[in-house]
Amino acid sequence: MATNYSNGLIKDYQRLMLAFEESLSENRKLKAEICELKNEVKELKEINVKKDEKINELTLEIKRLKNNKSKDSSNSSKPSSKNNYKKVKNSREKTWKKQGGQQNHKVPRQLNSDQNGQNNFKQVA
Repeated sequence: MATNYSNGLIKDYQRLMLAFEESLSENRKLKAEICELKNEVKELKEINVKKDEKINELTLEIKRLKNNKSKDSSNSSKPSSKNNYKKVKNSREKTWKKQGGQQNHKVPRQLNSDQNGQNNFKQVA
């Protein structure tokens, strides 16, 4: 009877040792995974900081460009030739006439003086 009892204890001990070794192995794997994840989090934080700096830099650039856009020769040292004026819309009304010279239109004459000082009329076409 004592041998059955001791055999049972030995089997229980072996099962417990196997479970313990599996637990240790899993624990090592989890520790390695935690270490990898910590490194990844650290890298992502560094990337995030760099992106935040870039966002701040670009935001300042946008503000600077918007500020320059609102300036013209009246409120800065910018020359008036650099003012950006809006294009004026053509206020002419459309007509039924075609573009170019019109039929039955008299051609104006231009006064030309020749080398002798005499005035000659020349028809302009």
